[in-house]
Amino acid sequence: MILRNKWLSVGALIALAAAIIVLGLFDPSTTPFPRCPFKMLTGFDCPGCGSQRAIHALIHGHLLQALRLNAFLICVALPYLLLIGLCNLTGSRHRSLGRALYHQWTILSFLFAALLWTLLRNL
Repeated sequence: MILRNKWLSVGALIALAAAIIVLGLFDPSTTPFPRCPFKMLTGFDCPGCGSQRAIHALIHGHLLQALRLNAFLICVALPYLLLIGLCNLTGSRHRSLGRALYHQWTILSFLFAALLWTLLRNL
């Protein structure tokens, strides 16, 4: 089971590296990247709106611009997802940090923060 999780983590890292390369080479503001279906349907920003442009800015070293585009992604989602990936890759999912990251209250708190971010950014 651990070997399977490691291969999934390696695959996720490869996909992440490919996404970083694509977003580093192409500016989502000027190229035909997919648009947010939630925003197209409702006119409101979802928690992920601005993520492509924020990651592009972050890759190019523009931290403040990335924060303006999607602070939730930069301050909450990316660190959380990177820690989960690191725990999976190192096999420490069942140690204290891994258990804390996968705990139901942590996940519910993350989802609540995403919902709160969505509400606040659309006011």
